[in-house]
Amino acid sequence: MAAVRFATSWWRYPGSLEQAARERYGVTGARFWQGINSLITERHVMAALPNECNRLLRLRDRRRVARTRRRGGYRDCG
Repeated sequence: MAAVRFATSWWRYPGSLEQAARERYGVTGARFWQGINSLITERHVMAALPNECNRLLRLRDRRRVARTRRRGGYRDCG
């Protein structure tokens, strides 16, 4: 759960989040986000840190939609 808190407070650290995650946890940025994405969907983490998890879920969903739009796979049905 500390990693979830870390992901939502990265702006407190100098440099990029990926660099800070590498220094703190010894993993690449991609591996860090893979871990975060699996953590924020677990019930016990969501119960302990609902605001942080919801914020990261919204961020993940926005990035997914933006990625899909860039690839041309999103069609607005409205």
